[in-house]
Amino acid sequence: MHRALRTRIGLWPAVALSSSLFGLAHWAAGDDFSTVTPRVFYGVLLALLLERTGSLYPGIVAHAYLNVPVLELFVPSLTWPAIAIVLVALVVAVAVSVNDDRRKTLRSRGSRPHDPAAAEAALRAQLARRHAEASGHPRPW
Repeated sequence: MHRALRTRIGLWPAVALSSSLFGLAHWAAGDDFSTVTPRVFYGVLLALLLERTGSLYPGIVAHAYLNVPVLELFVPSLTWPAIAIVLVALVVAVAVSVNDDRRKTLRSRGSRPHDPAAAEAALRAQLARRHAEASGHPRPW
């Protein structure tokens, strides 16, 4: 949702709208209304994490980290191992996302790394070049 909004209305309006929808979606799914504000704040953090890394993976892992306490209700002995696993996964997800070839290609061209359309175009061009080099043909298709 954030990426689609980001390409149309700019960074801060997209952050505000996507994080508000994030908070309201949890309320609509059955959570208490008093949890909307903290979830909107967390949605802002997730949107900014997406902007910084250019990937959903760190946000997915960060969201999982907040869901780990649910284990305490059902399998308390797994809570601390799960927290450790999720923290390691978060570090790996951020590191992999920041070093993603799509972001490197965008930086070298001077484009914004958080522009999804430019990232997709850069990735397609990179794949086309690799295919052409591997097949020995000047055009990949």
